[in-house]
Amino acid sequence: LQFMMISLKPSRNMEVYNSLANQDIVGTRDYTTQQNNIRYVMLLNDSFSSRINLIELRKRSDNLYKEIEKIKLGLLNTIEDKNDTAIDYARIPLHYEGNDNIPNSYLFDNLGQPKPALSSVRNDVDSFNIYIKTAYKKNSFGMINTKGTKDVKGDGHIIPWEIFNFYQVPFSVVLRNLTQMQLDIRVIEATCIH
Repeated sequence: LQFMMISLKPSRNMEVYNSLANQDIVGTRDYTTQQNNIRYVMLLNDSFSSRINLIELRKRSDNLYKEIEKIKLGLLNTIEDKNDTAIDYARIPLHYEGNDNIPNSYLFDNLGQPKPALSSVRNDVDSFNIYIKTAYKKNSFGMINTKGTKDVKGDGHIIPWEIFNFYQVPFSVVLRNLTQMQLDIRVIEATCIH
């Protein structure tokens, strides 16, 4: 009986771990954003042509970042039945009992097709990757690849990016995937300005 009591530990489900991992990603994302902003201030004092490129990079990065944040905020407001204007990552509940279908209904239509907000993010990520390749000669497609995702069963069937990352995926994983994209954007941006 004593050994049974010692070995009994509270179990945590995957949702809790994903939520905690998301908080770590948010911390890294925020740090990278802060460092990028410091670097922008230093670089914007350079030549006129450099400033134009930097302003365009910052605009594209910030717009894509905000577009993703808007989706996350919409998901949270839908789940919590709120109308918040910003996300407080320290206060996101670790698990939403019975709300696993909300990401599906928020991001996909009744036929399982991505809604315009998710399709727009995909198009804007593709546009961002092309801009980075053209303007900075860097291949960011490896970090944020929307060109078809995984051949899970090994049968040659590629699962579309939207389906793999967001369809019938638990809320905490959807949130983590979106936050990871924001971090990827900031890392790509950092490689261009450092």
